[in-house]
Amino acid sequence: DGLLGSEDFLDEPSGSRWVGWLNDSQDSEPLEIIFEFDGVREFSAMHLHTSHVVTRDVQVFSEAMVYLSLDGERYQATPVKFHPIVERPRDFTANVTIPLHNRIGRFVKVQLRFSSRWILLSEVSFDSAFILGNVTEESLEQFYLQQQDSGQDVNPRTGGETTHARKEVTPATSPTS
Repeated sequence: DGLLGSEDFLDEPSGSRWVGWLNDSQDSEPLEIIFEFDGVREFSAMHLHTSHVVTRDVQVFSEAMVYLSLDGERYQATPVKFHPIVERPRDFTANVTIPLHNRIGRFVKVQLRFSSRWILLSEVSFDSAFILGNVTEESLEQFYLQQQDSGQDVNPRTGGETTHARKEVTPATSPTS
């Protein structure tokens, strides 16, 4: 819906803009969320608006691992790993941006490791563009065998505003048309 949760989630009415997950309910396993898109896309970034209220056991996740898939069953073996650095001792909300290095997929699976008892998210968005063309069996195999060495482990600081620019792709025109 594009609406961000407020600094203090307890000030919001029932049906607030925050969605929360309790660590106890996950048996110390990471929180896993899967996003399905209407077609194959190239992803440059994932943006998560999260809350950090230490006195209420709510903290920014300690690690994110992002996997991409074309079919929703098999995911790339090498995830994008992201470790946010939280330097502020006070309560805040943060726009956390995870670079996805132009990975290709129709499904995005993110696993978030708990730093505390709760993870709260109010908004998740992606910077992506449609991929034009057909996906062949050969390209599927290449996709799942793909191992990227550069840029997999990212440790940026959290906080600040992110830009939510969208990359638009238009069909190519032919000189004969």
